[in-house]
Amino acid sequence: MEVFSGGGRVGKTQLAAALTHDAAHDRVDLVLWADATRLDQVLGTYANAAALVRVPGAAGQDVEADARAFVNWAATTSRSWLMIFDDVTEPAELRGWWPPVGAQVDGGGQASGGSGERGVRHRAVITTRLKGADISGGGRRVLDVSTCTPAESAAFLHERLALADTEHLLDEAVDEIGAVLGHLPLALGYAAAWMINQDRPCTAYVAHFHDQKQKRDLGSGHPDTLRARAHLADSYRHTGRIDAITIAEQVLADREHVLGLQHPDTLTARGSLAHSYWTAGRTQEAMALEEQVLVDRERILGPQHPHTLTARNNLAISYRTAGRRDEAVEQMERTTELSQQFLGSEHPHTRDRRETLRRWQEEDRSLPQPPERQ
Repeated sequence: MEVFSGGGRVGKTQLAAALTHDAAHDRVDLVLWADATRLDQVLGTYANAAALVRVPGAAGQDVEADARAFVNWAATTSRSWLMIFDDVTEPAELRGWWPPVGAQVDGGGQASGGSGERGVRHRAVITTRLKGADISGGGRRVLDVSTCTPAESAAFLHERLALADTEHLLDEAVDEIGAVLGHLPLALGYAAAWMINQDRPCTAYVAHFHDQKQKRDLGSGHPDTLRARAHLADSYRHTGRIDAITIAEQVLADREHVLGLQHPDTLTARGSLAHSYWTAGRTQEAMALEEQVLVDRERILGPQHPHTLTARNNLAISYRTAGRRDEAVEQMERTTELSQQFLGSEHPHTRDRRETLRRWQEEDRSLPQPPERQ
């Protein structure tokens, strides 16, 4: 079991998130991400995973019992898994609930020493700001994730820009970037990416940093703050974090309050929340939001606007997924018609929608037809 230990904003969570993407690429069977600040959050994540993989003995009525059933299953399963415990703050509470890497579980649900099944890929990673014995004990291997020295910050920027063939962006402000960012590895990576993508030098990044800091100081209701929170919700959703919905709901509420119900950013937030609901299996709530988004975009932007066409396309797919075949075809027909009229028949979106409509219609024609009434 690996422990990423270090201060705030040094990149621990981002390193763990990168592992989840690698796991998906390597076709790991199960990736579990638990917000580990409290035991109840860990148990809830375990219980949800037990339902997802249909663990024997998980009846869905007792969270702790289902969590224990999942830990037992994870210790002995031949399926590969990766578990991330993010932001552990009270390790003593988690005794008996750590991911069972390299452990056998007896009939009473207690982990005991053992190497596990040979060749099975089981991996657990913990992120924390702690460095005490509770974190380093129990066979856990602590990896220190710390800030860079000024020389390391400058060397990183030189190397990163050289790898991208953008050494012309280096100037006298290269050392200042490390200083304003507190020599945080993650922040330095973002700074290098910004300079490469924008083709702007170090001096321009320092000016950009101070400009953004001034905007952030305007308060939590500033549009830039709301936009940053929306990006955070998207990142959480992509990594499977259960609090993605909570953040997305707050983003929508804030944008409705600050920007108004009809602002384009508010409509975007409503669509993002619908996506989060779909991901979490909250189908009816997702479709209700998508229907509202379509009505609002059609009223504000017009039926032919690309954003309105996207909203109608998404609603059609949601209807289809929910088994509402006729309504799905009706919406996709309308989307395809408007796309051909306003985007052109050879536009990629038009071609995709036309092909989707054709496929759906073929599928529906192959379904058994009800007998005619006499």
